[in-house]
Amino acid sequence: MKKRFLIAAIAAAAVFATVLGVAASITVNSDNLGAGGDEVASCDGSVGTSYVLKYVNDTGFVVDKVVVTGISEACNGQQLTVVLTKDGDQLALETVPLSGLSGPSTNVTVEFDPTEPKAEDVDDVHVAIAPAAP
Repeated sequence: MKKRFLIAAIAAAAVFATVLGVAASITVNSDNLGAGGDEVASCDGSVGTSYVLKYVNDTGFVVDKVVVTGISEACNGQQLTVVLTKDGDQLALETVPLSGLSGPSTNVTVEFDPTEPKAEDVDDVHVAIAPAAP
């Protein structure tokens, strides 16, 4: 009985080690697609963001603009998408074409609807730079 258990344990460990080894060797090579919170560098490795708020009567402060800073000129011809979220849910999305970028670091201002979203509702901003749709 002990011998069968020992053989089963060794076989299970071998299968586990094989699966773990295969999973550890998987790599993702893509310039256009990423998942989760990982960055996929295509034209720029890092950008920054800041908000411009505006006061609207009967609404309060809203996010009027998002300034995306540090965009490389290598991103010319691509699209910049900015998504404002609350608890992971999309509140607002704007996409603008990137053109006329010069130098290693250019700032681009993305304007949002003048009445939404409320500044108090926004808890995160997501930025994507991707090739323009054909």
